[in-house]
Amino acid sequence: MPNETEKILLPYNTDNAALLLQIDALIRDKTDIEEVLKITNKIILEDHYGLTLREIELAHNIWKKLSQRRLNRGK
Repeated sequence: MPNETEKILLPYNTDNAALLLQIDALIRDKTDIEEVLKITNKIILEDHYGLTLREIELAHNIWKKLSQRRLNRGK
């Protein structure tokens, strides 16, 4: 939800202010969450923390599994 972007926690980096504005704009424009995550995974996990693409894919798959489980509980 767009109003939930202010609650997003990011690992500290000097570029966070710009990234938060970008995330906020994407969510307000109803950008698909997969696209938002593709951008944030690249910037935060790969560029800032040096994770490999395999590690990023693993983290993303864990997120998808937990997200699906959360969504399925409401049904």
